[in-house]
Amino acid sequence: MNRAFFQRNMILSAFAIALAAFCLLFGYECIRSASKSILIEAFGPQNTLMTMSVAMAGVPLMVFLLIYMYGQLLSRFGANISLLISTVFSAVLILICYFFILDGSKTACVILFLFRKSYIVILIEQYWSFVNSVLKPDFARRFNGFFLGISAIGATAGTWAGEKLVTTLGTERMLIFTVVSLIAAAVFSLIAYRVGGEPKPNEKEIGGRQGHAGIGLFFKSRYLLFLGLLIFVTQILSTALELRFDVLMAEEFSNKDLRSEYLYGFWYKVNIIAFCLNFLVAPLILPLLQIRLIKLFIPIIHLSVNLASILAPSLGTATLSLLLFKSLDYSIFRASKEILYMPLSYDARYRAKQLIDSLIYRNGEGLTAGVNALIDVVFVIPIVVYPVTAIMMSFLWIGIVLNLTRQYQNLVSSS
Repeated sequence: MNRAFFQRNMILSAFAIALAAFCLLFGYECIRSASKSILIEAFGPQNTLMTMSVAMAGVPLMVFLLIYMYGQLLSRFGANISLLISTVFSAVLILICYFFILDGSKTACVILFLFRKSYIVILIEQYWSFVNSVLKPDFARRFNGFFLGISAIGATAGTWAGEKLVTTLGTERMLIFTVVSLIAAAVFSLIAYRVGGEPKPNEKEIGGRQGHAGIGLFFKSRYLLFLGLLIFVTQILSTALELRFDVLMAEEFSNKDLRSEYLYGFWYKVNIIAFCLNFLVAPLILPLLQIRLIKLFIPIIHLSVNLASILAPSLGTATLSLLLFKSLDYSIFRASKEILYMPLSYDARYRAKQLIDSLIYRNGEGLTAGVNALIDVVFVIPIVVYPVTAIMMSFLWIGIVLNLTRQYQNLVSSS
């Protein structure tokens, strides 16, 4: 009886947090394309490469600030209230930016872009911290794909709504959808914690005794260091692809709303593919194949696609490269990566995970974009540099995975 009750609550709480992710990603897709198009418009389409490079370079500072605030909240209030405060704060700040942007503030355009790139990783990693703490590993292998699939439905709905409504309502008004969806996400996350229970730290971890941000724990663990290195390398690759895509897309579309429409259409395709992978592929391969094989398969695909991009440079191949990266990143890569956290401690799942999947994630982007901006001051960067960078990072990715998955197997065996 107790076992059946526990399993029922585990499934209900997992479904509730998946609905929270549905709402969160619906709103994120509404703001993602809008914030980029608004920023490009504010500083001129002709300055897209420099604008995006400088803006992306500033994202890690925003993420660091939010992680510090989150760590303090977690130590004082626990995981449930920390998630609630983080979500409501995000909705309020986006709403404030909306009114200032309507008033013509360029500063608000920059803040919106920086915050958009930051709040999503802080919130979604809190969802995954809950999932990794509440679910059992065998169930997670089957559930993670469905969690991401439900999330992808929300993301797909957001991009579909954006593509259909942006030219009618205007780019700025898409931000209102984000604010409303964040409030809905907060409600579902409260339900998830109510049903599944709030994970608790052990005596040594209470109140952030080992550090509020998990920095000390991160540097003490070779395993966490390799997880961080994996995320860093993948985001260098991602940023190289995105910068190439942004430049070619801005050259193709000079009108703000048409540019937004194209971006919404692009992310709609990404989310449709991710949806199919999460519901049809992930539940089949995660229980059957070793994590190592899954993790090696993904960079090999990127190697092949970026070789094709070098041979046939165009907006089409740039779109294909970024589309495949994001689709796999939001499905098979994410579903398998989260399993790597499950054997770890509370602080590793709730604190060090934020450091890795939020701060290092955005630092990979920020460093790449910052270096790109500095080089672009001196001379024009050939477009071929971006797929070449992606190929180099793919080779590094393979080496890191071989080492990391070996450590994971040793960790599972010893526990």
